[in-house]
Amino acid sequence: MGALVLGMEIAERQRGGEAPAHAGLPSKDLPTSFDAFEMQDANGALRNSSEWQGRTLLVNFWATWCAPCREEIPVFSAVAKTWSERGLVVVGIALDEADAVRRFGDEIGLDYPSLIAGRDSGYALLERHNPTGALPFSLLVAPDGRIIESKLGLWHAKDLDTALEKHLP
Repeated sequence: MGALVLGMEIAERQRGGEAPAHAGLPSKDLPTSFDAFEMQDANGALRNSSEWQGRTLLVNFWATWCAPCREEIPVFSAVAKTWSERGLVVVGIALDEADAVRRFGDEIGLDYPSLIAGRDSGYALLERHNPTGALPFSLLVAPDGRIIESKLGLWHAKDLDTALEKHLP
């Protein structure tokens, strides 16, 4: 019954021309802003979200053992290149071991920052914005920290481009 209600709510919003803010998740009680964070990247360097202040962020929660996550990473790489001049930064948050992320990144040529989720940082962010904990999960965050889109599941290139076109100058 809940899935039916959610599907009807999404369909109703789409008919009105407004995409749902939290595609795939019930939006009740989900945060509307994204918290600042600090995590190590796959090479051990400490990274802080303030590095990307004033930019639109596409934050993707993923893992090397997640097949849909692996499938969408080339889409994010392409988007990072195509949309960077319009202010987009793609940041991955891997719920994985740094060694696995480094190996996978080298194998596919991962060319955007991929941070390693720690219990007090990345996992907490995921739990706050996606109570299901399912992967992949992505947030599109405006320069002022507002969440303007979220996506549970695989982003397809066409759908992601449509969302970015809608929100980026």
